[in-house]
Formats: sequence, C-alpha cells, structure tokens
Amino acid sequence: MSDKEVLAEEKKTDVQQFKKVILLAGGVGPAAGVSAHHQIVGLTDNGSCKDQGHASVIHLSFSGSVLDRTVWLFSDRKAPNPGGEMAKAVNRAMDGFMKQNCKVVLGVPCNTFHAPAIWDVFIKNLNFVNRIKIVHMIEETAQAIKKVKKNNGKVLKVGLMATDGTRKSKVYDNIFKKYGDLQLVFPEVFDQKNIMDAIYNSNYGVKGQTPDMQKDLKLINGVIDKLRQKGATAFILGCTELPLPFQAVNGKIPNDCFDPANILVRTLITQSGHTLKGLLNMKKDGEKDPITGNDFLNIPTSGKFFERIYRPSKL
Repeated sequence: MSDKEVLAEEKKTDVQQFKKVILLAGGVGPAAGVSAHHQIVGLTDNGSCKDQGHASVIHLSFSGSVLDRTVWLFSDRKAPNPGGEMAKAVNRAMDGFMKQNCKVVLGVPCNTFHAPAIWDVFIKNLNFVNRIKIVHMIEETAQAIKKVKKNNGKVLKVGLMATDGTRKSKVYDNIFKKYGDLQLVFPEVFDQKNIMDAIYNSNYGVKGQTPDMQKDLKLINGVIDKLRQKGATAFILGCTELPLPFQAVNGKIPNDCFDPANILVRTLITQSGHTLKGLLNMKKDGEKDPITGNDFLNIPTSGKFFERIYRPSKL
C-alpha cells in the first residue's frame, strides 16, 4: 500500500471515531440477536472502506441471566426482572467503554422485552444515560407502518402475531392508540397457540432443540391467512423469532409483513451515523423505502446464512 493510500485509510478511520457505537442488547433470544447483528453488517454501507467502514457494534448475549420475558410476565414476578438483568449487562459493557469517551445508540431486538413492566425497569437501571440514545423498537414499527402504507387517515387493519407476553402487556396496543387510524387485529385462541408453538415448541419451534423452519413457516402463514380474512392488509411479525423461518426457507419476508427487528436495525444504523446500502429485494425498479430513502423494507437475501444455522445437513 502506498503512502497516499495509507493516509486515505487513516482519514477514513478518523471519521469513524466520530460515529456512535451500536449497542445490541441481544440474547433475547440468541438467534434473534445473531440475526440482528447479521443484518447490521449486511445493511451498512461501508463506503468502500472494507472492514473499517462498518459500524462498531457491542453485541451482548447473556441469555442465561435474563429470564424468558413471557415466562416472567405470567409468573408471580419474584424472580429477577429481565429488564434489571439486562441493564446490569449493559452497564458492565458501558463501564469498559467509557474510557474511550464513546457515545452509544442502543436497541433490544425483543418485542416482549418492551412490555412496560420490563422496559421501564431496564431504563430506570441504566447508567450513563447521557451517553446512550435509546431506540424503542415498537414505536419505530408503528411509524414505519404509517410511512410505508400511506393510509392517509383511513383505518388500516394490522394483524399482530406475537407472544402471549407481548399481548398480555398490551405494549403494541398502547403505542398504536396514539395513531388512531391503525387498528390491531389479533389471532383467535387456536391460531395464537400455533404462533406460540412456532416460537416455543420444544421439538420444532424456533427456540426449540431442533427447529423445523418449514413447519414453523406453515404455522405462521396459516395465521396470516386467518388475519387476512379479518381484513388485515399489513402484518407485524411481533416476536423476533417469527421472521427467522421466512429467512431460512425463502430468504426474505413477504412485502406485506413488517419485521420490527429489521426496522430497529435500520434505525440503529442511521442513528449511529452510518448509511444504509441499497437492498437486493426491491418491490420494483426505482421504488424506495420512504423511511430511509433506500429500497423497500426487506432484509438482504440471507436464506443461506440461516440454512447454515438450522439445516446444516442440507448444505
């Protein structure tokens, strides 16, 4: 490398120092955290700076110390609050990085974690709040649906597929109430059980021992069909495990589905001072995502990545 090229690389590194660090409070669940980190890498425009142009990321994954959010919400709540335990992990990480005088943009890729009984404890117990910009995934999702669907004040029915814990906490209900033209539509009891099985079933669910993504996807699509019969024209994959079967089997999610974790990732990238790259899954040539100015709300084709995780025998 010539002296001129070395100086150019040093200049790019200097610019990088002024960007915020992305703190991904993951492990809730682990596969969803890995997916979010993978999307951060895939969606960040590195400006032809090779590795050095990518966002700096602190990815925390302490699943063993953060109780399942749905289990905790339905318990007597005497066990440690998942929000408090996650705050401890974030504070330990921030302790180590304060010497570098860095600022952080933080997000948690878990829908149920945003339940007020958990989220509020998390925020209350965070240190260094003057150094952390916090992105609320559910709020960003509501705004994204408004911008993309452009319902112009007409009532838009939005199907919500989520854990029992997310539904019990009414975190989506409370935020969507602020947008009077967004009406949530929920699965019936049997369909809600199918969603929970797709996520939690110990034999084939995404969080299970041996996930069967084909079966999980069939369950999810069946619920989408039922919600569509109720008049829903947009659908929230309201658990960060729900997009994974789409990614593993099809390489992308349908255009009428919204992945809150993907919306969170996009926001974290832009809030950190980086630029989103153009995506591969455009609706049609020239059509842009009104949220970011980039292509439509779909992750890069990452099916092979998830096949390596869940279906190694088929590679």
